[in-house]
Amino acid sequence: MNANIKSLEEAAEYLAEINHEYEPEITRTYWFDDPTEKQIRLVHVNPNAFGENDKVRPFYFGPSPTRDGISQESAIAMVLPEEDAKIPLPTGWGDWSNARRTWEWRH
Repeated sequence: MNANIKSLEEAAEYLAEINHEYEPEITRTYWFDDPTEKQIRLVHVNPNAFGENDKVRPFYFGPSPTRDGISQESAIAMVLPEEDAKIPLPTGWGDWSNARRTWEWRH
């Protein structure tokens, strides 16, 4: 499936939507800027996530330009609702108020 991605924002939105499709329990997704634009940084709020407790710990995935049209690495983390906007983000991500965009998922 090639999503015909043309911009970093389209790639972030595509990943947010596809992750929600596979994990419908996700209630909110934050997108954080990477100044180098080499990484798409997403944090999903999911009541079924494993609690991180002390800080957000993303999983890293390589680019998928052929399959999805995404040429950046992605860093994706899941946090519990009680951790939402409360636990520290990885170094270099800023703080929760620096989210470039937030998606709300209604159930």
